[in-house]
Amino acid sequence: MPALNDDIQSNENTDRRSGSWYAVVAKDVVSLTDLAEVIIPEFDDKLRFARVRWMPRSDASYPDRGDKALVQFDNRGNLWIVCWWPF
Repeated sequence: MPALNDDIQSNENTDRRSGSWYAVVAKDVVSLTDLAEVIIPEFDDKLRFARVRWMPRSDASYPDRGDKALVQFDNRGNLWIVCWWPF
């Protein structure tokens, strides 16, 4: 199976794919079918993770650029926005 990201997999102290991570939404989501982009500052404050899945709270509330988020990797290496702020 190919590595999600060599930098993430090579960390000796922490498996960065486990647990929850603070992130910042890097691009406005404009529809229910859009995927998000986020930056996880603890990884690299310039590296954008694209194709990030998210769960809608309503049909009128989408993650916006600059929103704070809690993200997690699933067992297939996909990144998900678990929740975001502001409401």
